[in-house]
Amino acid sequence: MLVPGLTGAAVRALTFSVLAVATVTCWVAPPAAATGPAPHRDVAHPADLIAAYALIAPSSVSESQLVARAIVSAGHGCPPLLARRVSAQGTRVSELPMTVRRPGTTALPAFSSVVVCSRKIPTGASNVTILGRRIPAALPTTINRIALISDTGCSVNPLVVQDCASSTAWPLRANAERIASENPDVILDAGDYIYRESACPPADTRTRGRCSRQR
Repeated sequence: MLVPGLTGAAVRALTFSVLAVATVTCWVAPPAAATGPAPHRDVAHPADLIAAYALIAPSSVSESQLVARAIVSAGHGCPPLLARRVSAQGTRVSELPMTVRRPGTTALPAFSSVVVCSRKIPTGASNVTILGRRIPAALPTTINRIALISDTGCSVNPLVVQDCASSTAWPLRANAERIASENPDVILDAGDYIYRESACPPADTRTRGRCSRQR
């Protein structure tokens, strides 16, 4: 879940998140999401990178049990994933292409300002970076502190129109920054993310037209 305006610490705190239901049962990919080559001409540069993180996934999805994600500004193609491996033969750095993970139709236009890129993290990697930003290359060997968060979406439906531009009415930013301050080893995110069941009302007096704007 992208929250524009998050501090760097809060974004870093979200770099090791996992769908709790996926670790207990199985990986369920959103049916409307699709992947494919980036449809943009210009590959993203470091200034275009909004966030980079690793998701824990079943071994049936990724042999390393990690999937890399990058969020870049709209209008740019996916950056490569750089994976460094160290062996007796020396150090090898592989440049691996990332693919676009397109949002489902019900998630639009909330994600129209960004592009989400994905790539399985290869096994045996000792260092993984995206546009110079380092993300976890392997599962942690020791876990001392766990954070749990869920139900983070902003509601927009025929009965409820939440003020998505208010950090009080939609406190995800404050919660994420609190998690960042605790510096957990792993974050469990049980979902849900998308609560936008309807389009924003054209003139909603309850939120003064702030429904479509997020903090």
